[in-house]
Amino acid sequence: MAIKILYVILSGGQARRIGGKCKLLLDIGGMENDSTPNDDMLVLDYVLRLIPTQAVTEDAILLNCNDAPDKPALTKALQDRIGKIVAVTTDMPEFMGQGPLAGLLASLDYARRHQFDAVITFPSDTPFMPENLVTKLLESSDNGRKIVSAFSNGRVHPVVSLVSIQYHDALYDYLASGNRKIQPFFEAHDWRIIKFDKIKFDQIKFDQIKFEMQQAGDESYDPFININTEEDLQTARKIATALKIR
Repeated sequence: MAIKILYVILSGGQARRIGGKCKLLLDIGGMENDSTPNDDMLVLDYVLRLIPTQAVTEDAILLNCNDAPDKPALTKALQDRIGKIVAVTTDMPEFMGQGPLAGLLASLDYARRHQFDAVITFPSDTPFMPENLVTKLLESSDNGRKIVSAFSNGRVHPVVSLVSIQYHDALYDYLASGNRKIQPFFEAHDWRIIKFDKIKFDQIKFDQIKFEMQQAGDESYDPFININTEEDLQTARKIATALKIR
């Protein structure tokens, strides 16, 4: 039986280390995509490439974004790119701004009210997630009944996960008890981890930037590299230029 997946973009963080900028609106370049309205290639564009096209027609995309100065610009950029208004949810009032678990709970709540079976969450600061991410999460989810997270470079990435709506009530109770860490909650339930390898630059089309990065010793990259600082942003721009995703 086909399961209904809600694809959630989590954008609830305050991004203090990068000056409070909305990470999804950061221009990192590199990708060529005729559907984008401007020359800017945002982190948002990279995240959207992972979401199946049918999710647009099925209204299966959700933006979790608390009130912030960049929220109107973000919702407009998202609408411009997919051609329709996208549902937006905030954290529940009692857990407002309490980290990714609060965003996950708000997403599970929306999913349950709209008859979805599970959510797949994408962080706002991780542009290079592998193209087979959704497929691999689904394959290990026991038809959407598990929690499945990505793993790479010796680290688990719990914000990149498939989570069944059956965990809604348990997560609510967990947060209500004052807990904030996401990994202990997952560990207490039926959690699976899927490993993704680092990607070598010689596996992809590249230009001069590849040589420059290899000279610095960067012959491969972690597809779950995230952007937390200005230095991370510059690294992401180098990778984006080398990738030339089409």
